[in-house]
Amino acid sequence: MNVRVVMMNATVISLLFATGGFTPLSALQSMKEFDE
Repeated sequence: MNVRVVMMNATVISLLFATGGFTPLSALQSMKEFDE
């Protein structure tokens, strides 16, 4: 994973957390999507 992907991942997780939609499952799903 490169820095840009990590930054995008952090942004997505932050947005999910801010909207109250953050869960371990959603975080893992985001990681898998960015990993592909």
